[in-house]
Amino acid sequence: QQDVARFNELVKESYGTKDAGDPVLSGTDASGGMLVPEQFYSVILNNFQEVDPMRQEADVIQISGTKIDFHTGFDAAAGWEAESFDYNAVTAPDAANPSFSKKQITAHPLMGQVRLSQEALEDIPNIGSYVTQRLATKMAYAEGNAYIDGNGSGKPQGINTTAILSQLSNNVTMETNTQFDFDDFFELQGKFKSGYQNNLKWFFNYNTLGKLRKVQATGGEYLWAGAMSGADGGHPATIAGRPYAILPSLPNLEADSYSVFCGDMKQAYKIVQRVGVSVARLDEFQYPDILFIARTRVGGDLVLPEALGYMKGASA
Repeated sequence: QQDVARFNELVKESYGTKDAGDPVLSGTDASGGMLVPEQFYSVILNNFQEVDPMRQEADVIQISGTKIDFHTGFDAAAGWEAESFDYNAVTAPDAANPSFSKKQITAHPLMGQVRLSQEALEDIPNIGSYVTQRLATKMAYAEGNAYIDGNGSGKPQGINTTAILSQLSNNVTMETNTQFDFDDFFELQGKFKSGYQNNLKWFFNYNTLGKLRKVQATGGEYLWAGAMSGADGGHPATIAGRPYAILPSLPNLEADSYSVFCGDMKQAYKIVQRVGVSVARLDEFQYPDILFIARTRVGGDLVLPEALGYMKGASA
């Protein structure tokens, strides 16, 4: 509570006289920056998770450096001794030289800003909470979109980019690009190894969810049991026995679109984040208004391609 009170106080008060060339993005009060208290930091993370479910679906790792290396797997040799398995990599059945692959994920700066009037600073009692909430919302949308469409240059590598799509072998191309056929869902599900089946999940946006709910049999019956209520007997609706999650930034169904993803996202995709969010106050930049800038560092990328797949709309 003392940290929260101090944060509110620092947001309201002036930080002393600063020259135009003085640095403002730092972790010290004297230069205009400070770390958000843990209570407000939790608000930011919770807001990120509400706006951007990728943080709930993927594996989020806190790091203390600028980047982290993931060793993503290896191959090996195996065979029956009775069939002349002589422990020689050249002659052994299904021989393979053990090898590891490495993926490096860098935490990139993510920034947000909010501008307040002098009147707001004077009149809003818990101004620190307001600043945190507004910054969290804006930053969450930017981060969430990067996990889908980010090009990996100064931001995370998104799953709906050629860099990642080209690595995925579990995929299905639909026969149309206007409506869904649940047979395609069954086919895509069957492409995953048995070790992933219990953790598979579908990922699409709200527009896709609406189209799935409207799929009907020839007699007009809705084919998806969760189409009307979204749940049956208190259990969440599923597709082919697996749950789904909404990722708003995924594209709608159209020609050559990747509107549906499926997989074990915690195995497939890793998110890295530097601990803490810093907030800086700039009094002179847009006088008489005051600008608050928040900054953190996050990254994300695919580390296990076989744990993720997609459904693609037919070409036009």
